[in-house]
Amino acid sequence: MNDRMVWIDCEMTGLSLSDDALIEVAALVTDSELNVLGEGVDIVIRPPDSALETMPERYTAAVRLRLEMGRYVLAEDYVRALIGREVLKREVDAALAQHDALVLPTLPIVAPPIGAASVEVGTSKEPVRNVMLRLTQLFNVTGHPAISIPAAPSSTGLPCGVQLVGCRHQTDALLKVALACEPQITGVSVPRGGTDGG
Repeated sequence: MNDRMVWIDCEMTGLSLSDDALIEVAALVTDSELNVLGEGVDIVIRPPDSALETMPERYTAAVRLRLEMGRYVLAEDYVRALIGREVLKREVDAALAQHDALVLPTLPIVAPPIGAASVEVGTSKEPVRNVMLRLTQLFNVTGHPAISIPAAPSSTGLPCGVQLVGCRHQTDALLKVALACEPQITGVSVPRGGTDGG
């Protein structure tokens, strides 16, 4: 039999078929030993319009607003965004081609006060959420693993972070880089348990 089948086991996800709705499924192609052979496909599933109404308590107001705005994204715009994501993946892959990791700031600002809605960046005020995601959301889109390591506090005593970004599907390698870098950045030695649980 040469037919291929995709099986989504919702029981293993913890989702309830009566209460939850799938919106997007990402898949990897593996062999029988679960070794990754290649990237699979992203499948977009349009949930029923009632999905948000039947479980409003599961979302904060901000998250719910973003989900509701997603109802108005046209399929052609979504497909265009998926194509753009592939371009971004290739660009980050190229930047990492000769390196173990990219070393970047985690945020373009020091830690903002808890609950702040906006923050000054240069001479302008910007929404905190936009600023907080500016240097990290790219890697959420491309699927590159990233980790933030505490750095020396700013001149005002607020914490700063250094972000390390690794190759896709190589989170273990990035964690090893982070373990090697953290003592150099923080000046504090890291216990050598390693990433293998040893």
